[in-house]
Formats: sequence, structure tokens, C-alpha cells
Amino acid sequence: MPELTVAEFSYLAVIDPRRKKGKEKKYKNKGEYRPYKDYYRPLREKIKGLFKHNRTFKDLRNYAEGVDEKKRSNYKAIALSFIRWAEGKNIYHYDPKVGVYTVSSTRVRCNPELFYRVNGEDRLIKLHFSGAERMSQRRANYICFLVSESCEVPVESCRVLDLKERKEYRFNGFGEDYADLVLAEALRIEADWEEI
Repeated sequence: MPELTVAEFSYLAVIDPRRKKGKEKKYKNKGEYRPYKDYYRPLREKIKGLFKHNRTFKDLRNYAEGVDEKKRSNYKAIALSFIRWAEGKNIYHYDPKVGVYTVSSTRVRCNPELFYRVNGEDRLIKLHFSGAERMSQRRANYICFLVSESCEVPVESCRVLDLKERKEYRFNGFGEDYADLVLAEALRIEADWEEI
């Protein structure tokens, strides 16, 4: 049974079909999640911690300045991008539940990071860090749909924040049946999964 993160599933749904099996093989053989191998985890936790522990943007800048030299320029750019996006927004902490969307025999783990409020409306945010696995509107539609379904929030409230591009995406796939699209992709992945 395939078990994927929402980032992995959404990427498989939108990449060039010639590259899908290679990515599926990578995802299938990744093993158990190991926090120390997650390149962006420390930065993700610092961003979430800003609001949980009432820290300042200066704390985030200082953290990015102090990381290992191999990560420093990337972390600094992402921290600055987040700060520019977040300034002036009413972001508050809460620990969003990790939702799981099960379709056929595929499980997709959805883990949004932040809530913020604009004009009295709550928005649930999934942070996207990777420049290698680019975000697109189509990919964001998959993420918003899956987060909405698994975390039981209206799809209109879900957002994806691409920290490489400092762009916020919202679901705009109205008129398309994302339940059917997700099912079709899950069935395709499951067929490939057996061959890998």
C-alpha cells in the first residue's frame, strides 16, 4: 500500500509522466521518516515556533544566520521570504492535526503548519520549501483538496505558501472533480508500485 506525504502525492500527480516511475521508486524506498534527514525540518519548526513561543522575526533571521554554512544561504533566503510574506498578517499558533486521506489503498499524509486570519476568515497554510519540486497552481489544487478533505476544513480556507517564490496559492479547481482526479492518480500509483 503506497503511503505518501501530500507533497509527494501532489508532485507525482503533476510531473512529466516519463519521470513518475523514478520518483515513485524513490518514495517507495525512502524508509521510515527520520527527522535528522529532513533538510527543512529545523527551519519549518522555527517558523512554526515564532507563533507558538511568541518569537520575533529577528529571532528567525538570527537562526538562519547561525545554521551550518551548507544551509545558510538557502535558509536565509527562505526566512526572508517568509518574513516578507508574514509581515502585517495576523498569524496565530495552533497545532493542526495531521490528516490522512485514504483513497483505494493509498494513504496520503497531510500536515498543514499554520493558521492565519484575514478579514475575519481563517486560512490553513501548508508551507512549501523545495525549489527542486516546484509548486504550480495545479499542484496547489491537489494539496488544498487533500488538506481540506483530511483535516475537515473548507477547501476555500486552504492555502499553499511557496517560500521559494513567496507566492500564496489557493484552490481554484472548481469545476473539476478532484476526488476523481485523486482516485485516478492513486490507482495509477498503485499499479506502478507493484512493479517497482
